[in-house]
Amino acid sequence: MTAFPRAFQGRRMTHSECVELRSRLIAISPDTFEEALAQVLLDLVESRTGKPGQSEGTEEVLRFLDVNDDSSGLESLPGYNPGQHFETSKELEEAKLESLMDVTQEQAEVLAAWLNEAKDWPELSWYCDEIESALAYWTKRAAG
Repeated sequence: MTAFPRAFQGRRMTHSECVELRSRLIAISPDTFEEALAQVLLDLVESRTGKPGQSEGTEEVLRFLDVNDDSSGLESLPGYNPGQHFETSKELEEAKLESLMDVTQEQAEVLAAWLNEAKDWPELSWYCDEIESALAYWTKRAAG
């Protein structure tokens, strides 16, 4: 993956480590973000289940890459306040955009290609809206 030059210079993460990171990409420090994202994406390609409803958290990566409103998952978080729905949703969107700010055009092309591939995976058949939303964003970023 030449778009992510630092991704495979060090130790390759195990499948279990990648699965654990799928829902925590937003919390990865900027200095290890490129490495973590690339390894998680590669692991997703290599470990596809091919079975609807058995995604091993792949949808969490989709939700992260879909920088548009993602407040649907907030209701399950402890301390969620429906009265602050808009404000909380906006904060989540801003946090995602900040963590993805340094993604290069070449990396955006890789993300768009990954999303194009993933949209046909049976295990993600329930997440068509998230994939299309993320794909629109990353295709636009890839175009410059």
